[in-house]
Amino acid sequence: MALCLHELIQSYYRRSHRFPVVAFLDIKSAYDTVDRRVIWDALSRSGAGSSPCLPLLVHLFDDVSVSVLVSNHSSAPFSPVTGVLQGSVLSPHLYSVYINTLPALLRQVAAPATHLVPSSGSSDAVSKRDAQAM
Repeated sequence: MALCLHELIQSYYRRSHRFPVVAFLDIKSAYDTVDRRVIWDALSRSGAGSSPCLPLLVHLFDDVSVSVLVSNHSSAPFSPVTGVLQGSVLSPHLYSVYINTLPALLRQVAAPATHLVPSSGSSDAVSKRDAQAM
């Protein structure tokens, strides 16, 4: 991976005579930290807001009580305020809706010298900035 990244940076520099700044997104514990309001808003704006499924999804994920099982001992039930449910078949799709809002958000807050370029074969965004501007 590091060798591939090094080659990409060198290739970019040879073409543009600038060093790119590359940002990586660490999605460890991603499901636990999702702000569900972003998902509900994105689904509503996409036209799913008029569907009877959206209120059902909101109820399914926002009005839930969970407990943690460790060594055959269960915690007291609690209601998580963030995240999508671990193990739910819907969670990967809802996380996809959430993460797909990121490029538009980055465009809103990006500095003028920043360019968002999708990586090859995916919808991920990579931020490149002229190193001289730093």
